[in-house]
Order: sequence, then structure tokens, then C-alpha cells
Amino acid sequence: MVENNMKIIVIGNGFDLNLGLKTSYKDFFASDYFKSLIEEDNSFAKYLTYKNNLNNWVDIEQEIPEYSMAVTVADADHNVEDDFIALKRALTDYLKEAQNAAISHESKAFEMI
Repeated sequence: MVENNMKIIVIGNGFDLNLGLKTSYKDFFASDYFKSLIEEDNSFAKYLTYKNNLNNWVDIEQEIPEYSMAVTVADADHNVEDDFIALKRALTDYLKEAQNAAISHESKAFEMI
């Protein structure tokens, strides 16, 4: 039996941004988490920086297969899997921190919740 007071809210892309959370890839790229990857010579982070500078925007999910196709034997001094894992860990840590930030109580997203 379904209760009449049950509600389902479908949250789309951008809900977190509307709340004022700094959870975009652009925010991640500007973070110390990402900058440390560059300093550590992370080849995937450098590739993403190049793509971001080229287009002023990058979608990490779309770039994973592109990057894997672009890796050549010349990149053998980098462990691609380790670089990917390091980037994944940095993004996870960044998002954990970002979600603890204060949210905008004036946003439309806040009104909904």
C-alpha cells in the first residue's frame, strides 16, 4: 500500500551547484587537491589540464576513454593506472570536503528541500 504523503524528488545535474556547493570540475581543478597531482607529475591530471585549457571546460567521464587511447609507449615512465587512482582519490577527498560547506538558503534547490 502506497502512502499518500510519500514524495519522490528527482534531482538533476546542477542541484549541488544551485545550493552553492563548489562541486564542479572547474572548482576541483582550482583546488589544492588537483594542484598537488600536477606537482606530483600525474599524467592524467596534466592531460585534463590541457583539455580544460583547450576548451575552457572538461568532462572527466568523457575524457577517460579519450585519455586511455592517447596514452602511448612514450608515456611508459608513468603508471597510467596509478595516475587514474590518484586522481580518483583526490576527487573523492575534494568532494567530501566540498559537501560539508555551507549551502545557500536562498537557492531554488534549498526551497525544494
